Amino acid sequence: MSHSEDYQAQLKQVHSSRPEHKQWGTTGARNFGEYVRKYIDDHNGWIKSVLDFGCGTASLGRYVEEHSAYVRRSKFVWTNYDPGRAEYDSLDASARHDLVVSSDVLEHVEPEQLEATLQQLRDTARRAQYHHIACEPCGLLLPDGRNAHLSVHPPHIWREKLEVDGWKVQYYCDEYERKRGVLKRACKILLEKA
Repeated sequence: MSHSEDYQAQLKQVHSSRPEHKQWGTTGARNFGEYVRKYIDDHNGWIKSVLDFGCGTASLGRYVEEHSAYVRRSKFVWTNYDPGRAEYDSLDASARHDLVVSSDVLEHVEPEQLEATLQQLRDTARRAQYHHIACEPCGLLLPDGRNAHLSVHPPHIWREKLEVDGWKVQYYCDEYERKRGVLKRACKILLEKA
């Protein structure tokens, strides 16, 4: 997927420098697990493969597998991708997945790479996309001093960016979530191919 080599190196530095109890990329299950599990279970037989784009520590995939009998008993393929983690930093760009998910990821994409990344996600998803997106700056800085949320937009702008090229919004939620004791704006957007 689209990102500069310098940015990928910074992501790896951030991931490797944080203590085990403060790992970056651990909130997928907490933020989004039940939503994704329910969507997959409600569409069993229709969703047979998932790409977790920006998977962090892969908590979302573990959550879904632990809580979905359909995923455990079927020939389900879950692919984790995260350019900041060596164990997940490669991806077959030609592979297609029934569902592409991301949790607190799209706001981390470099602004100059955002449109290309969104197009790659559309091209990779066969049937649906489900995204949880933070809509405010965060408290983490990259090694170069920039806020780790590089692409900050209000929820309606994310919706406009995602609902294009034959993709139709099926679920949209603009909300404030409690994160580390503070309310932060985020959105959830589920899109299916029209």
